[in-house]
Amino acid sequence: MTIPDYIIYLGADVPRDEAGKDIKIWPIAHAQDMEQTRELADDLEARVLYMLNKLGITPQSEQVKLSA
Repeated sequence: MTIPDYIIYLGADVPRDEAGKDIKIWPIAHAQDMEQTRELADDLEARVLYMLNKLGITPQSEQVKLSA
């Protein structure tokens, strides 16, 4: 079993015991409508891309078609 070097919790400060790990807690708001949902998704994407860049990891791109 591989133990991660970084742990990110979204929107919650939960009890944890990960001594020696880099732990991040990313606060997220509850979306009230579709526009806020899109803004939240964009914000999370930016945070993930930033973390990957800091770690020297090149993200893989995948085109996803959303049905309307």
